[in-house]
Amino acid sequence: MRKFSILLVALVFTVNAFAQENDKNGEVNMMSKRGEYILPVEGDFALGINALPMVNYFGNLFNGTAGNSTSFRTFTHTLVRTTPVLFGKYYLTDKSAIRAGLLIGVYNETNRENVMMNQQIPDPKVTVTDVMKSTETDLGIGADYLMYRGKGRVQGFYGGGISVNYTKTKATYNYGNLITTEFSAPYWYDFAAGTTTSGGARILSQSGDRSIGVVLSGVVGVEYFIAPKISIGGEFRLGLYTGYDFKGYRTVERWTGTEREVETLPKDANDGSIAFRNASSGSLFMMFHF
Repeated sequence: MRKFSILLVALVFTVNAFAQENDKNGEVNMMSKRGEYILPVEGDFALGINALPMVNYFGNLFNGTAGNSTSFRTFTHTLVRTTPVLFGKYYLTDKSAIRAGLLIGVYNETNRENVMMNQQIPDPKVTVTDVMKSTETDLGIGADYLMYRGKGRVQGFYGGGISVNYTKTKATYNYGNLITTEFSAPYWYDFAAGTTTSGGARILSQSGDRSIGVVLSGVVGVEYFIAPKISIGGEFRLGLYTGYDFKGYRTVERWTGTEREVETLPKDANDGSIAFRNASSGSLFMMFHF
């Protein structure tokens, strides 16, 4: 009996010490059958990736492949969407963490449209192809302070942070119908308007357009730990955005009445006003903790 009592006291002491060691906030961190912690603890690092680009790709397979893209292009030059692609996180305590996000992306697009060929006797069945090639480079970095609350494998989180985004765009245009003395007003496709037109000045290139923006935002979300230190989750953020747009150069060609002329136009005026507006975004992600 005495040996049993000593054993019982030792067991209670061990369990109590285990609970204090694994939960400084009064909540026991679950363990797997292999003795691994399910939830992250103070000092853990985590790496994650935003799954929305792949979700969009496979989702669009069911709508005629409209808009399919496997690129991680998660915001445009308007800088309203600010969800990073890669995450890094460090746990300050069992229930708080600092998270940094990074976005690096290059988006290339080629758009082809057929127009009627220049002919003395027009035949709509005979066409040439106009081509627009555009490139967008997106860079973004941000950081959040997050706090966690939950029970078991489901952990909610909330917090806020700041992000800075930069975008640069370029586009070039090639036309199947040349401007010549014989055909000074050829048919060509106006990619901006989305229609076929003829004559007038047409753009050959647009380069140097840049945008920079800053977003202060709050974030709420939830993570579910599907395995020890591996989680999937979703989040939504809402904040205030301010940005500035810098205009680039346009090169155009036209018929002067006697010859074809190519001219690079002066830069348009930059957007001089700075305005605050709501900026919202969401994401689905997977995180690996170690």
